[in-house]
Amino acid sequence: MGVTSKADTGTTWPWRGNSTKSILMAIALLVTLCQIKIEPSMLQASNAVASRIATSTPEKTDPDDASPSKQVKHESTWWVPYVEKSVQSGPLLIHPMPFQVPRHNAKAIVHVLQYLGVTSGSNVDGDATSPNTIIDIGLPQESLSFAQSGYRVHAFEARQRAYNQVKQAIEKRNLQHLITLHHTALSNCSNQTTEIFDASDSSSLLESAVIHGPELTKFNRGGQKKEVVPLEVLDSFVTDAVAMKIDTQGVEPEIFMGAPKLLSENHEKGPFVIITEYCYRMRPLSELLLGPRLLHGLGYTCHFFPNEQPAATLENLKNYCHDFLCVRSPAWNFTQTTTGATG
Repeated sequence: MGVTSKADTGTTWPWRGNSTKSILMAIALLVTLCQIKIEPSMLQASNAVASRIATSTPEKTDPDDASPSKQVKHESTWWVPYVEKSVQSGPLLIHPMPFQVPRHNAKAIVHVLQYLGVTSGSNVDGDATSPNTIIDIGLPQESLSFAQSGYRVHAFEARQRAYNQVKQAIEKRNLQHLITLHHTALSNCSNQTTEIFDASDSSSLLESAVIHGPELTKFNRGGQKKEVVPLEVLDSFVTDAVAMKIDTQGVEPEIFMGAPKLLSENHEKGPFVIITEYCYRMRPLSELLLGPRLLHGLGYTCHFFPNEQPAATLENLKNYCHDFLCVRSPAWNFTQTTTGATG
């Protein structure tokens, strides 16, 4: 379903200005409407990191069905003050890792957790009877490694074929008691369905994420398959976790926006470590940078992972397509000022 542009009616849009706040208002309006498939079309502001944004919405449930279980639910704009806080602090510096960690996602997360003193068999409060939880979103093969290390895992896979493969792998290793596998896509709204563009290991809810670079090759090779999948918010499934791995080909910002309880800055039980994808090809940078900006506003320090490179400001990473490893813990003392950084 398309979205009619107010520019066509002569209405003044709130971002017709030069301030950072006007840009945030524009993006907040678009993203919080749960408009997932975003392509370049109509954003104008001086020094904007993208010039145009167009939107289309995922399929909604029947508006005539008023039952609570069928009503579309949207998350609030709770995240906007944290993004503003980050922006107002100046350029956001992405750091090199302070010490060497394994290049494998699961091993790196476990390694950093151990450095922070968080083990699999005991919670932060010292309760040794309940394993700590790790969240694994998007082709959750790492769930097996997390579980084999003793962690409880909430794993998420939207595509039916990939879900079946992960389910079989879990059962083959008898890890059902530690891994809860959810068959759903995640965003900042719930009780909806939407299309996922199947590009093998690069599948995404964003069409823009599969029409460039190697993702396009995979998408074409697979016959440009699409699949209708359920859409929910992360907080509906888990609100306590010590770590999270998220690889959703560009939809990471919306998933963070759908987890206010999990990501609360006063959350004493984490997540302490988040590995999140950041790739310039997936969507306009003005939208993509909302994820790291939100994490920064919530108190996370982000590092380049797995590739080593010097510190650089987020806005200068115009061709970056790897992961960030972000940490929030009093035991993590590898912070630098972002003010005045030029990258």
